[in-house]
Amino acid sequence: MKQTVSTVLLNPTSEQIAEHVKIFEESSRSNLDVHRVARTNLLQCIRNFTDPFPRMESHGHYLFGEFAVPTSLVDGIDLFITVQLIADFKQVFLILRTPPDVELTAESKDFISGLLKIDSGFSTSGEYIVEVISQVVLELERNIEEVHKAIDDDLRAVNSTYFDLKTELLNSLDTKDLYSAASRYRIDILGVKTSIDETHRVLNEIATDQIDLKMEDDNRSLQFFPQALEIDVSDLVIRIRHLRSLRDNLETTLTITFKKFEKIENAKQTKASHTMTAIASIMLLPTFIVGLFGQNFHFTKEIEYHWGWPISVVVIAAITYGQVVYFKRK
Repeated sequence: MKQTVSTVLLNPTSEQIAEHVKIFEESSRSNLDVHRVARTNLLQCIRNFTDPFPRMESHGHYLFGEFAVPTSLVDGIDLFITVQLIADFKQVFLILRTPPDVELTAESKDFISGLLKIDSGFSTSGEYIVEVISQVVLELERNIEEVHKAIDDDLRAVNSTYFDLKTELLNSLDTKDLYSAASRYRIDILGVKTSIDETHRVLNEIATDQIDLKMEDDNRSLQFFPQALEIDVSDLVIRIRHLRSLRDNLETTLTITFKKFEKIENAKQTKASHTMTAIASIMLLPTFIVGLFGQNFHFTKEIEYHWGWPISVVVIAAITYGQVVYFKRK
């Protein structure tokens, strides 16, 4: 049985891409011409680093596809690693691109290394493509799992204070750092939505035979994605649906978290307002007493009492202490 011929390039130049596209065309059974849409996207995909739109299209005698995975979902930088391909029944041309001037994480490097090491000895190009897509789904799962754990770990303090806004908790909670972390996660969670949704759409169309290539060979009909592969892709559809659900849940969690920040800040402002009100009230009566006995009227007998000043001090201290106890209890 013939094996698939695969070519994988990492961050190639335009000249390298043009050369390999020409080889792909000449090696095709039908001497095809790669459509200008596929050719243009293979040569230029700068926008896909920040706004990827996964797709898979049948262009007559070959398939053109794009996929993307985030560089990270915990760094607050909405950037993606892109995977582009053209494939017919006997060959696959794959292009991997990473965002320029970005230091990749060890996990992202492992993902790229895994794609570069995929064994090209598959009996069909369809099997090779499904293996590539499986690696994409696996990397998306890893990213979602990573950000899920980070949100649980970093924002647990916010969740614990939502219904129990005690003074000691409010004083110990550094909302500035927590808000910054939540904002980073929110950028990444929102940014990965299109990539996950469109990957799900593509996989569903492959699994339901909406995307395929057919060829007559030796009096039999061949499919690029036969039923056995469509079953494999159906399993990937379930996994990506689960990722969509997790991503949506994380977005909801972050929305609730920001509402919690608002509630906490309101509680802090209310506490500060109550404190200022209490201080003003505590100072009011002592100030009144001092002002009353500080008036320059000589006919007031109380100012001539021998014990007048000590009595005033005791009264002021008692009133102040009483109000402090009252406000603390409130």
